[in-house]
Amino acid sequence: VRALTTLAVVVLLATAALRIGLRGWEAGQRRADVQQESRALVELVGEALAGATPYRGGVSLSPERVVLFEGEPEEVRFVTSAPPLTLEAPAAPFHAVVLGRKGGDALRLVERLVPAEEPFAPGPERVLSRSVTRFTLAYRDEAGAWQERWDANEAGGLPTAVRFELRVGGALQGTPAVVVLLPLGKSGP
Repeated sequence: VRALTTLAVVVLLATAALRIGLRGWEAGQRRADVQQESRALVELVGEALAGATPYRGGVSLSPERVVLFEGEPEEVRFVTSAPPLTLEAPAAPFHAVVLGRKGGDALRLVERLVPAEEPFAPGPERVLSRSVTRFTLAYRDEAGAWQERWDANEAGGLPTAVRFELRVGGALQGTPAVVVLLPLGKSGP
């Protein structure tokens, strides 16, 4: 009976240790998945922003051609020369991008070839991630000050850099702020 009791205690302790180990492994795997998704999103957003160009196009029915770049704290609209993510045109030299989480729960992207009558109009969206719980942007002017909003026409060109922060999942901490230099920034008309 003692041997049976001892064996039962050993089996119970081994099972408990296995459960604790399994929970630890699962938690580590979840953290790794969140970090991998964060890295992929940082790379994707950074590449698209780095290709931002002071493309001039029409907006609405206005005959005036303006620099197509508008930035807000949770959404940015711009024209890029980076490879398209969703368009069926892999060799497109330029395309308009609307990227953000404005008013939503997911990081979304809309792409449209330019020239277009309404380059930033709502269109088919691609959800880049449903796990993004925070996405904020800021725009650096020529003096090095960060602005919450950017209108390329009022500012006379693109910002010199865009800073973005994102948080994936319930992580207490997001990725560190990423600063993307815009090589064609502030090269106004």
